[in-house]
Amino acid sequence: YCDPFVDFFLLFDFHQTFTATFLTTFVVIISITCFFFQFDTFKFCGKILLQPCFAFFIFWIIFAILYGH
Repeated sequence: YCDPFVDFFLLFDFHQTFTATFLTTFVVIISITCFFFQFDTFKFCGKILLQPCFAFFIFWIIFAILYGH
């Protein structure tokens, strides 16, 4: 017995869970890294590091929306 709709929903559930887990882990790692770098050299690297972190965060939100649905 094989139903393409069932396979699709199983794949959707797996992909959604995987994306959410990967997204959460990635954001946590980036946030911690950026926090420590900004804390050590806030005036020198604060604005430089804040932009890539924000860009990565937006990128993974878009990635999760596109591939999670």
